[in-house]
Amino acid sequence: MKRNKKGLHIRHLIESMGGEANARTEEKVKAWSKRAKENKERAEDLNEALQAFDDHSGESPENVSAIWQTVVERSQEAKRKKNRRRFVYIGIAASLAVLYITVPLLTRYLDNSNMAEDQIVLITESGDNVTLANQEEAIWVDVRKEMEGDKPGNESAEAEISWNTIRIPKGKRYRFILEDGTTVHLNGDSEFRFPSHFPLGKREVHLVGEAFFDVERNEDRPFSVKAGKMDVVALGTSFNVSNRKGADMVRSTLVSGKVRVDASNGERITLEPGEQASLVAGASVHKRRVDTELYTCWMEGKMIFRREKFERIKVRLEDFYGLEIDNRNKELDARHFTLVVKEGHDIGFVLEVIEALYSEDIRFERKKGKVIIH
Repeated sequence: MKRNKKGLHIRHLIESMGGEANARTEEKVKAWSKRAKENKERAEDLNEALQAFDDHSGESPENVSAIWQTVVERSQEAKRKKNRRRFVYIGIAASLAVLYITVPLLTRYLDNSNMAEDQIVLITESGDNVTLANQEEAIWVDVRKEMEGDKPGNESAEAEISWNTIRIPKGKRYRFILEDGTTVHLNGDSEFRFPSHFPLGKREVHLVGEAFFDVERNEDRPFSVKAGKMDVVALGTSFNVSNRKGADMVRSTLVSGKVRVDASNGERITLEPGEQASLVAGASVHKRRVDTELYTCWMEGKMIFRREKFERIKVRLEDFYGLEIDNRNKELDARHFTLVVKEGHDIGFVLEVIEALYSEDIRFERKKGKVIIH
């Protein structure tokens, strides 16, 4: 996408409506709004939106930017109806909801077939690969491998436990229910290993990537998620675990209940709702209070960034859209942005907004499966 002047005009318009413009900027806005009917309509829409505030001149630049993003989103409504692929809406969150990860009975959580060529795949212990699209309950029965006269959890069946793996490509999500009733939500670019059934005394699964667990309570069988250098143990609770490929940090965020975090260095801590444990290789476990929605909203098809560096946003966008972003503008990497990215518009719209909020000239070039930033 070659750079045009729209990004700069958006910035000037925001400054003008937010009471931060100088005389030169005011002239640019007037000239821009006269050049095309669409420009004039956008300017009028933004002004009307700002008037809805009791005192919009006191709004922060971030909030004024959010209003503009909403206006742009409305103006492209007709275009969205023609192209219902993967969408993104960008705005500033007015309020945050509780974030959680769940995975129901091997049913497809979201159809993003237009965003990624790879499929969600179940790999059995015998090495068979099964594409989970449109398989639903038939796959569940096959995975459980029900045994004659035995129910999951019986000691006689313990020797026949088989391990299965679900792989989720970038740009997709999936949810299903484990044998014990625990619901799992898997995020894109994740690999989840689980048994056909849980034996007496323990429930253990393995995760590379990101998932949210709503654990079925069973005090006799603690639920353990092994995620790299961190084990998260729960009896009955809901929590998010992030153990991303290539990342140097493992995180566990507790939404409800209580969990114990066991680190590979021997440390052990307990989390209360709203707390997060993070572990970097070679360091101690760090515990802090967080807004859990920031770490669980991906299940609702959105991402929330609060003054986040672009270099981190870039990685999340790659997973969200299932594409590669090659940023050759290193100054942009260090710039902080506050954004809410939702299913609504394509990646091009996201880039336009980032371009508008960035203070320097940048150029985006789109190729198949790749975006290059200059």
